Formats: sequence, structure tokens, C-alpha cells
Amino acid sequence: DVKIYSGNDKNWLLQSVRFHSSCSQNLFINDSFGAVELSGFQYQKNGPMKTCQCETLPPSPSPTCTPDKEYCTCTQSPFKFMFKYIQQTCEESQNQQLGTGTYTCDGKSSIKNPARTGAYIVVSRPNGAVLFQNWVFNEGEFEFATGGTSNMDVKIYSGPDRAWELQSLTFRSACSSPTIQAEESFGAVKLIGFQYFGADMRKCCLVFTPNSPPTPRPTPYTPHSSPPTPSPSPPPSPQPSPPPTPSPTRCPSSICRERPFTMYFVFDALTCNASSNSQESKSSCEGHSSITNASSAFIVISDKDTGGKTSRRKTQQVRKKNSDKNKNDKNDNENPYFSGSISFGAVVEVDNNGSKFPADMDVTIYKDDSKSEILQYVKFHSSCSQNLFLGDRFGSMKVIGFKYEDGDIEKCF
Repeated sequence: DVKIYSGNDKNWLLQSVRFHSSCSQNLFINDSFGAVELSGFQYQKNGPMKTCQCETLPPSPSPTCTPDKEYCTCTQSPFKFMFKYIQQTCEESQNQQLGTGTYTCDGKSSIKNPARTGAYIVVSRPNGAVLFQNWVFNEGEFEFATGGTSNMDVKIYSGPDRAWELQSLTFRSACSSPTIQAEESFGAVKLIGFQYFGADMRKCCLVFTPNSPPTPRPTPYTPHSSPPTPSPSPPPSPQPSPPPTPSPTRCPSSICRERPFTMYFVFDALTCNASSNSQESKSSCEGHSSITNASSAFIVISDKDTGGKTSRRKTQQVRKKNSDKNKNDKNDNENPYFSGSISFGAVVEVDNNGSKFPADMDVTIYKDDSKSEILQYVKFHSSCSQNLFLGDRFGSMKVIGFKYEDGDIEKCF
């Protein structure tokens, strides 16, 4: 039995579902029962979970689909991407974003010079925050955290000194229309894998025909054992086209149901103006716009009563751009929940040594481990007595997971 309510108070029953779960009746992955869909089985305690997020391609569909790869499509905003450098010109690009205005590419044909052993690749967000920069050999693979950005800029240089730009391109990296698929190429880089938060990196393949949609996902099963009896079709009547479904702007609404033991955040170097949450007067954010240039930062997360400064003192430090470290800062003398250097796009796991979090949480983001300059200071209510949702953002910190006393983990990148 599955009952779906509008909230924790269970005042409003939205749906009640019952189905047979012993497998004496047919039960398939991808079966849907009202508002819930079966996505996996686990046959033994602590055994592997059998899921159907990706289906294996039929034998020999394409020379690119080798046994170590899976047939998979981008179904949610990835936590990481894996690309391959393929020395291809802009004119050789093969992707669904061609002609849509979301993809641009400009470059030199000399990128295909066989004498070149590789290139220096820089991937960044539109605001300039760097996601990846390194030398990559021809046919070399590289991966990086996306930081939740919807668009990416890629610049390819002849060397680390960036003296000669070989190619510059921009494409949409969100899994919304127009989407992004494995085996699509964007100039000299080809997408070969995704990683969603809490999952492993999948090296993917997809039969891709230039300038046409990719091959659709195979249907995993046939839900009816015999075809339905045909009936005369009534003459078609004109129907208005349904409005397009808007792409989601945040994780599916999953509210914190009780004080968590562990919380997961992603650091993506955004200003306080990017905050999006339901806590109103219970949260605050002060900081500099220069944080958007940060490729890393030193972050201290604490309970304001035991491991952090007051909001007033933090605010004064931020506004003054104080370079003199306060020796009486409790963050230096107490044990915070978390203290360390974090790269852009990295996940921060915060726990309270096996105890539930107190009412409030302070996040201080320093430029580096010297703690001489505060880039941002955030305070919010962490006890869940105030609404706290997966996907809520407090400045540079986005809530992406809760772990409760029973060990249950809810997450969404």
C-alpha cells in the first residue's frame, strides 16, 4: 500500500495505491502505479540493487558502443561530465543544438594539425568561474564537476601560456530542451559520460546520426501479452497543442522532515543575490561579488552558538574587507562541523558527530586557508522547524542532501 499526502501533517490524501509485490504476478522495472514508478529491485540484504536507469544497447549497434559502455541519456542535471578531446573543427560538430542559438563555435582549422599531441583546455561558466583547466592529449578523456551550471564555455589553446587560441565554443549543458546526449561532439570535444550525485560515472554511448535526433531508448518490456482488439477510429478532431512543459528550476520538492544527522551541500561560488529558499527572516547572507571568480575557497561551517561568530561581527568583517584575522574567532578555537578547502563544484558533507543539528547553522567562506578575507557569510535555520528543501540555495551553498537518524538519505543535485 502506498499513500501520498500533500505534506507531513497528512491532512490531504492525494493518492492511494495498492499493488502485488511478491513477484508471483508479473512485476517489471519501469512499471508505474499511479504517481510512483518502480525503478529497481534488491534481492539480498546488502546485495546489489538492480536498476534500469540505462539499458545496454543491442549487439554491435555502432563501433563506438563497446562492452564497457552503456546506452544512456541525460535525464537530470549531472554532477559531473566526462569529455574526450578529438581534435575536430567547428564544422565537424554533431549535436542537437546546431541551429538553435544555444551552441556557438569559432576556431582554426589548424586544430587538426597531426603534429599537435594535445591542447590546453579551459572549461568555465558564463561568469568566468573555471570548472576545469589542464593539458589534455589527443583522444584523452577529462572530467569535471558542473556546479549546476546550465551553459558552459570551452576554450582550447595551443599551450598553457594560452598564447594561441585554437577554438572557442559555448553550449547548453542542462538536460533540458535542447538536451545534451552522449556521443555528441561540440567542436573538438565529445561528451562520453555523465555522473549524477550519489552515483558512479557512466561512460555512455548513443547511436547518433548527424543533424537528426538520437536513436530513442529501447522499450524495456511489453506491458500487454496480447495486442488490444482493434476498434473503428472516430474521425480526428482538431485539438489545441498543449503548452510546452517548463524545465524544472530546482530539485523535486523534498522537504526536510526532521532534524538531520548529516547534510550535503555543493559549493558553486554564487553571490547572495542567487539565494533561493523559503526561510525569509530566518536566513541571511552577506558577501562580495568577487566570490564568482573563486575556483576554490576555505569554508567553515558551524553552529553559531558553539563554533561561529555572531552575524553582526561577520557582517562587519565582510563590509570592511578586513584582512586582519580576528584571533578571538570561535571558529578557530572550537570544533566546527566542517573546516577545509573546497574546489568549485565540490560536495561538502557536514555532520554533528552522530547528533542532530542545533537550530541554526553558520557558513563562513574565506578566500583561502589564511582566513584573511571573508568572501561570504551565510546563516540559516537547520533544525527543519522552518521549511528547508532539497535545492534550497543560501548564497554559494546549495542544499543537495539530508541523512536522518534511521539512516535514510534523500538527495538531489
